Amino acid sequence: MYHFSGEGTITPRVAPGKNALKMLVAQARPLYANRHADGAARKTILQKTKGAWADNPLIDRALAELNRGWNEWAEKS
Repeated sequence: MYHFSGEGTITPRVAPGKNALKMLVAQARPLYANRHADGAARKTILQKTKGAWADNPLIDRALAELNRGWNEWAEKS
C-alpha cells in the first residue's frame, strides 16, 4: 500500500481514491514520529481515530506497512 521512503515521509505506492487511508496516515504520522511502532502505538492510533478504522483490513495492512517501514528506518539509523 504505502512505501516508506526512509526520509521521514510516506509516499503512496498505489492509493488513488483512498482518502480514508490518507487521513489515517496523516493522523498516525505524529504517533510514529519519535518512537518505535508497537502494539501500544497501534492501539493509540485506533483510540485517537475513535475506532473508525477498526476491523478494516485495508487499515490493518496500512498500519503494518507503517510499522514495518519505521522499524526498517530505525534499524538503519
